[in-house]
Amino acid sequence: MNEVKSYPAGELVFFEQCADAIVKCRQVLKWTYVVSYYSEKHLAKAQAKIQLFKFQQTALEEACEQTHQIMESDLSAYLDINTVDRSPFYKFRAELINKMKILEQSYESFVE
Repeated sequence: MNEVKSYPAGELVFFEQCADAIVKCRQVLKWTYVVSYYSEKHLAKAQAKIQLFKFQQTALEEACEQTHQIMESDLSAYLDINTVDRSPFYKFRAELINKMKILEQSYESFVE
């Protein structure tokens, strides 16, 4: 995007930040399934904690999936050299950054 449409490199850093956030959340999520499985088997008395854990796990999983879907969307519309209007790209950028912030908040809430 920097080479084709001359977007400043600083305005494209969000792609890397978003990818890092998705990877970090997926790494945490892969272990939550193990914890959830063993918690259900061995902590029958802690049903309220297990339900909260599962709720937060689901929230993190959904935020991760939504962010990932936006991240993987087709960017070819933003690379058309004949299109001068950059506002659609900046709308996409704002949406992805917003989803990334939601993802990071879900992550922080879950890890706490």
